[in-house]
Amino acid sequence: MEQVNGKIKTGTLADFHQAVYGKPLPADGRYPVGLKLAIEKFRTPGKKHYRLIWTAKGTAWLAAEDVTHYATRRAGLLAAAMLGARVGVAVDGGRR
Repeated sequence: MEQVNGKIKTGTLADFHQAVYGKPLPADGRYPVGLKLAIEKFRTPGKKHYRLIWTAKGTAWLAAEDVTHYATRRAGLLAAAMLGARVGVAVDGGRR
């Protein structure tokens, strides 16, 4: 498991669910209501980028399923919508 700047971990949905809820992902795809996919803005010297994150219970991890650095928030939201639809998780379009 990777950590970015020693602060935010990177992991798959299954890893995140196990860490936050203390049990494996439900086999039937019925995830807890608070589990969402969102985007996070990161700043590097001279520029910013967005990455997808799993969020629940006040915890956030970078989504290992998509490690792309998106140049715009709109591109990040589109990618989040596609990944969210693929895995069956709601997407939170708000800012974190």
